[in-house]
Amino acid sequence: MIETDLQLQIIKSCRNQGGVGYKITNEALKGIPDLFMALNYRHAFVETKFVRTGNTFRLSTAQRLKLYNLQKQKVPCCVAIIVPESYGEYRVFLTNYFSADAENTITGLARTYKPKGGEWPVASMIAFANEEFIS
Repeated sequence: MIETDLQLQIIKSCRNQGGVGYKITNEALKGIPDLFMALNYRHAFVETKFVRTGNTFRLSTAQRLKLYNLQKQKVPCCVAIIVPESYGEYRVFLTNYFSADAENTITGLARTYKPKGGEWPVASMIAFANEEFIS
């Protein structure tokens, strides 16, 4: 499974839950978050990171800058770090702190879960970006 496949699954899941979702793919917009989703009268930009091993993820300088600028304008956004548990099951860690460090750790981040055969936790991602998430 690659990150793009997971993004498309998340968008499909958002639509299955009655929302709208878009994968943003434009090389001219370097650093723009991967997904835009709206569900239950809330919306958010979500940058996804797929972590196969370990507990660190990286954001490019352009990604950190775009996310920071979106936050500064009060636009809901977050990073969803996706970690596989077993086939079809994933832990999803959420953060809206965009460190200037090259590597960020998932330790201590808010988390949610995607069960095997279940929908992606789109509402939780959007709620977190809107600072309404309760873990």
